[in-house]
Amino acid sequence: MTLGLVGYLFMLLAFSAAWAESPVQGSQPAVNKPQEKLSERAAGLRAYARLQALIEYYFMENGFYPASLEALEAGLNMRVFSAETKKTVSLLPKDAPMVTLGNDPVTGKPFVYTVSSDGRSYTLSLPEPKKYGNDVPELCQVDWGWLAVAAEGKRVRRITANCAHNLEELAALCEFYAKDHKKAFPPNFEALRPQYMPEKVRFPRCPACNLEYVYEFRRGGYTIACPDPHKHGLAGLKYDSEKGLMYAEFPNAQAQPKAKEQPNAQAQPKAKEQPDAQTQPKAKEQPDAQTQPKAKEQPDAQTQPRTKE
Repeated sequence: MTLGLVGYLFMLLAFSAAWAESPVQGSQPAVNKPQEKLSERAAGLRAYARLQALIEYYFMENGFYPASLEALEAGLNMRVFSAETKKTVSLLPKDAPMVTLGNDPVTGKPFVYTVSSDGRSYTLSLPEPKKYGNDVPELCQVDWGWLAVAAEGKRVRRITANCAHNLEELAALCEFYAKDHKKAFPPNFEALRPQYMPEKVRFPRCPACNLEYVYEFRRGGYTIACPDPHKHGLAGLKYDSEKGLMYAEFPNAQAQPKAKEQPNAQAQPKAKEQPDAQTQPKAKEQPDAQTQPKAKEQPDAQTQPRTKE
């Protein structure tokens, strides 16, 4: 009885599965196809949202949005130009997984990203929005409120650090040149091509103003200077072959800390230590001055009448 019931249930389940897969039921394939498209669409929307999250993360770490999706991927994977290898290398640990952006899963095309010239705003859209319907909006920068102030501070520090890194990389190329030319430094940057800098690779530029660095050759040495250090809030930023990396602040910026060293201004309250001024109240011990008159007035006033008698 039990085996017969189990066998019957098994046959019923097998028949139900066969009925579900039967081509006679025309509505069933119509249900499956939209489900497949929906899963593809969901994967595309997840990739869309993930890409915006990475763009905003880049902004909070650097204070500006990436110039392109390629720049975003390079920045997230900490890729920099190495003067030693003359190639772009990653500073990530060897075992660290790389961050990949990927394309739109639905179309296989890259997402459309545009950024403003100042790096403060952007738009992100799907390559073919019609594939997703009409309810998927174009994305843009997030309003971070006061957190944007912290990002701005990071932006200034990061740009200055990147500029200093570029100066050191160019200086390393000049040192490699001198090592191979009997300690003679190159007369200009172009002398570094093609042995030390490939022809198709552009020399690094200041990330703040996008201008080429100023190279000055002198006998036995050289300097490489930032073309516009004011963009970094500095009076000067350069690399000297003898002194190394040099920062020059504005005189006012140097004078302000001295003004902060005004313990002297706080020392003036030592004048408040005018126990001398408090000792002057010893002059308040002039009850003597008051007692003396009283002492003089009383005996004189009493003795004079007695003499008249």
